Amino acid sequence: MPSDPDFDPGFEPRPRKPKAGGGPSTLKVLVIVFGILGILGCLTCGGLIGYGAYLSQPSWTPYASPDGAFAAKFPKADPKAETGTGPDRRSYTSVEVKYGFPPSKFFVRTATVTPAEARNPETLYNAVADAWAKDGTRTTETSRDPGTHKGTKCLDLVLARGSDKVITLRFVLVGTKLYTVGVDSDIFDETDPPVIEFLDGFEPKAATAGKK
Repeated sequence: MPSDPDFDPGFEPRPRKPKAGGGPSTLKVLVIVFGILGILGCLTCGGLIGYGAYLSQPSWTPYASPDGAFAAKFPKADPKAETGTGPDRRSYTSVEVKYGFPPSKFFVRTATVTPAEARNPETLYNAVADAWAKDGTRTTETSRDPGTHKGTKCLDLVLARGSDKVITLRFVLVGTKLYTVGVDSDIFDETDPPVIEFLDGFEPKAATAGKK
């Protein structure tokens, strides 16, 4: 092999010095990381505040029953119609929406009672309230208060179920129609404005029984 005049058998390559500013310093990396975490924290906090405002100030949607028997305001559009059997073993029709997360159920149930039952609203209300209080496991009655709703006698019942769920109910009798206006929720209780506004916004028509 011909000799290379530039080849030096004793040559050892010197280690290359890093270029000034060629890579991020530890301090820069920490500043970037903590900056991102701070932004995410602010966004999360703002998101929680915004979600709380959304829950506490629903965009109420007016609703009128197809038969004209009642009107209500729901915290969400397009309430769904349901049918079933209540804790008092009466068949009912229901209009309801689910709102927020975890979902809270806002509903108006309509059941028919006999003329004899309608003549004594207080007895009827307490019998239905007793049935609700005994329905399901880990259910505790926290309050039962008679009152009036739009000039008609009513009964408010509050139940706690398990560790988080609160069921707030108002029973209103109009003729032989027994309405149960309620909120079943893990996030709202009977003192929260959306629950109060929903119950107070219920408008029964042609109240002929249960008058004060």
